[in-house]
Amino acid sequence: MGLLVEVLKSEMLKLKGTKIAYIVPFLTLATIFLVFFMYASNPKYSIDELGWDEYYMTIYMIFNMMTGISMYYIFAGYIFSREYQDNMDIVLFTSSIPKHKFLIGKFLIVLGFIIFSMVIVLLLPFLLGITISNEPFTIQLFCKQLKTVLLMTLMHFSLIPIGAYFSIRWKNMLSVVLLLVTILFLNLILINAPINTLFPWAVPFIFSPNEAGRTFTNYPLGIFTLIFTFILGSALCRYEFYRKN
Repeated sequence: MGLLVEVLKSEMLKLKGTKIAYIVPFLTLATIFLVFFMYASNPKYSIDELGWDEYYMTIYMIFNMMTGISMYYIFAGYIFSREYQDNMDIVLFTSSIPKHKFLIGKFLIVLGFIIFSMVIVLLLPFLLGITISNEPFTIQLFCKQLKTVLLMTLMHFSLIPIGAYFSIRWKNMLSVVLLLVTILFLNLILINAPINTLFPWAVPFIFSPNEAGRTFTNYPLGIFTLIFTFILGSALCRYEFYRKN
């Protein structure tokens, strides 16, 4: 446990003073404020008119379709390729710290930033919303949003290992960016396709509140897809990390 804590401290120190550390809070805030200003400036999208659920749903839709996938993959790409890009990978295979602890530490850093962004997604819309609405925000409504945000956290984290594998395999962030562009393009095409739950990056959008208008969602298949993607990505990460180091 002590070695793992040291790895976490080391990863946090590497982030200190870097611009990449701000991408997660910046894009999270940008999404929330975009929706907030839309609801604040247009009576058609008033919280009093549509309700808190609709307000939060709009944030979830943008976040799961575009923002979340983008910022998490860019951040993970940086975390997992940093040593290779800075020609410091010698540290990875000369250190006395077991290699699996390096991997776990990096995954925990990414998970920490995902949780941090999700706390913002849960609380900030409420704090902004009460300034423009008199609609009551009940404890039942809070619990509903909390459940959604927890589910989103698990779903987005399950997709991280595949992006991490790309950054380790090709030793740079460009590979992750190219993967990300492909994912976003396919998301737009497959989101309403009959087999959409077979595409893991579409599942966070499908499983969260949205207005896509589907009459049927294959939840077991979507859950299987996420679990399989997480296991496959983790196995590929471990194999590639050990092979290179």
